[in-house]
Amino acid sequence: MYPYSKLFLITIFILYLHFSPGQCTIEFREDFTGEGDLQTQTDYNGVKGGVLTRGAESIYYGQILTPAQNFHGLKASNLSSYYVVTKEHSLRIRNSSDLNATAKILSSLDGENLTRTTFFSASGDGKVRENVLTPGKFSRPVEISSLWHSGKFKLNSTVVVGA
Repeated sequence: MYPYSKLFLITIFILYLHFSPGQCTIEFREDFTGEGDLQTQTDYNGVKGGVLTRGAESIYYGQILTPAQNFHGLKASNLSSYYVVTKEHSLRIRNSSDLNATAKILSSLDGENLTRTTFFSASGDGKVRENVLTPGKFSRPVEISSLWHSGKFKLNSTVVVGA
């Protein structure tokens, strides 16, 4: 009976380690310069982002991912697509030439209250879609503002959401 009780304790310990929440934090910083095709995707701390360029003569891309802030920036010379999405605010740019876009998302937790601030800035010539959402009935998102544009553009937008 003794070997089984030891096995039982080891099994409980392994299950505890497996199901206990992780205690690590991640900080990721990336800078990229090049030409040609580039594709990136990120999904961290409630923020999704991505870039797609095809045949660009010059590409400058950078991102910072931390628990308190996310940053995504792109400057590309040829047709490019760019998106950054949170559950409250999204920016999608497609088929844009001479695209220059940045997004900065700040998250702060005060006790149990989460405040998220998004800053979007972009310019270029292409198709732009921006949405601002809020939770509605049965947790379905309700669009409180939207923008769609095709052509030359310059956009600056800020949303602050607090619990």
